[in-house]
Amino acid sequence: MKKRFIILLIFIAILPLNIFSNVLIKVGVVDLKEVYNFYMKRTLVDIGIDYYSDQIKLLDEDYNNKMKEFEQRLSNPNLTQDQKNAIISDRNSYIDRYQKRRQYFVDLINDLKTNKEKYINEHIYFCIKRVAEREGYSIILDKNDSKVLYFANYVDLTNAVIEFLKSYIEKNCRDSKIDVNVYYYPYINN
Repeated sequence: MKKRFIILLIFIAILPLNIFSNVLIKVGVVDLKEVYNFYMKRTLVDIGIDYYSDQIKLLDEDYNNKMKEFEQRLSNPNLTQDQKNAIISDRNSYIDRYQKRRQYFVDLINDLKTNKEKYINEHIYFCIKRVAEREGYSIILDKNDSKVLYFANYVDLTNAVIEFLKSYIEKNCRDSKIDVNVYYYPYINN
């Protein structure tokens, strides 16, 4: 009842504007449930978590190899004390850089997990806004919750939002140099 009243108020407020101005107010609808169902197959958050997890694995592999290399260098019986100290200093510097970089990725993953719902909502609403702006819509309603009794199919932007969401994911992956063939397509094509 409250939503109907709000929608009625919006239309009452907009109706005089349409009568007395040349501005056309376009209203569109989006099936948010369908958009969420599509996006939840593979979100940018999921891609980020997997990507950063893989970065940690690579970092750990590199760390293990470097530690073996440092131990091998330190096991040389012909090293002077100064040479050993230099190697130990290099090793300690490497360990410090490794720990900071690893923690950076862990923090990114934790942030993505903690704020997953917030990021998902931001991504979807960003895409809805961009499609509405591109298509010239002033108001977008959720097809399921707004109690719209009728709408023409041409105002349904659900597929346009899903397509924009796909391109948004792909662009973000490309910009971050994340392989969409590894982190995205295998999950949504199932």
